Amino acid sequence: MNTRTYLASLDAHRSNGNSLRLTNQTPPEPVRERHKTVRLYFSVSVLCLIPPNPHGGRHGVPDAEWEGGCVERVEADLKARLSMAGFDVAYREHVPIDEGRRLYVARFAVTALCSFSADQVFAVRNAFSRFRIKKKPLLKEKGVQETKIWNALKSDYVVNAISYEYAASRNFVYQVSMAGTVELKYDISPSQISAAGGRVRDAIEYFNGEIADTLEPSGFSVMPQTTARRPKNNIYKFDLNLQRYFAFSEEDVSGDLALLDKGMPLSEVASLGIDCDGDVLREHVSSTRIELECCDFPQGSDVIRITLDLVDSDEELCDYSNDLV
Repeated sequence: MNTRTYLASLDAHRSNGNSLRLTNQTPPEPVRERHKTVRLYFSVSVLCLIPPNPHGGRHGVPDAEWEGGCVERVEADLKARLSMAGFDVAYREHVPIDEGRRLYVARFAVTALCSFSADQVFAVRNAFSRFRIKKKPLLKEKGVQETKIWNALKSDYVVNAISYEYAASRNFVYQVSMAGTVELKYDISPSQISAAGGRVRDAIEYFNGEIADTLEPSGFSVMPQTTARRPKNNIYKFDLNLQRYFAFSEEDVSGDLALLDKGMPLSEVASLGIDCDGDVLREHVSSTRIELECCDFPQGSDVIRITLDLVDSDEELCDYSNDLV
């Protein structure tokens, strides 16, 4: 299944309906949703003084580099203060508002993860926005987060503005590579060898084909280690490879999410270095291993050992949904 198909099926499951046609039909009743983790985005501006460049500008450190270094220190301080309150911060820009006094306004994107309970969330059938947060709890949460930002900065900064921008609850889809082995004990009977024209090699090949037919529909690539002679103790070993797509929600990823704008192209999102949570990733792999263990192997075969682990490589962000509240 490719990523677009994966997300389409994911969205269909969540929305439980088709796209809304622009007619005069009466909107259907809202459908009760489960709880949602939502990322709220704010624009935060603070005033800062940037002293004159003491290095001589053109003949020393350029003015732009000097200003950038000063703003980086402000950014580092804001990140330290706001991260303690549960926020992510990213620098956007700084502009002068009083060049004579060297007074600037520095703007930052600030995000917070918030959880809304099931009774505060509802999905709308056939709606473009696949779910909504009720107005009152959303406004209340916005106010709570704005107050937290203000309290974290007010002692040392003049906060010029705090403005709410948007909220999102997205899924980030990664392609994950896994590898493992299956060891099965199986005794090829004389009748099976006879049915294979008396050739042991062909009987083994037939058994190997049965294992491939069992696992390949689930996406596994199967490579038998035994192809010609019956192995010692009749234990047949198969090497497995698998690439699968897993979706991770807002709370299960990390990186420069504060820089993720509405409608940002996938190529730009991938450049933000958004990583999936290692524990959640291992849970996905563990579930896939259980799926493998539950396979209906050929009658008469006994499972001796099954392994499945991550391949030592970075997971690739393949797609993301842009579900806005």
